[in-house]
Amino acid sequence: AASGDIDVEHLGRVDPARVPDLLRSARIVCAPSLEPEGTPLIVLEAMLGGRPVVATALPSMRKLLDEGRGLVVEPG
Repeated sequence: AASGDIDVEHLGRVDPARVPDLLRSARIVCAPSLEPEGTPLIVLEAMLGGRPVVATALPSMRKLLDEGRGLVVEPG
């Protein structure tokens, strides 16, 4: 990508066996959920791998990403 461009790759659902490798290669993990989730596994996996997370400001995401562990944004 040219300087200043941002490359975003939407992967959708992936084979769980690929998740560790994908997270290692990611610079940031985005969790744009619109529906409430109990405990979003991808957020936990990203945090465990030391990756920054940007997530939708749903209650479960807010709870996991409080105290500066990530960024929550309003949906839409």
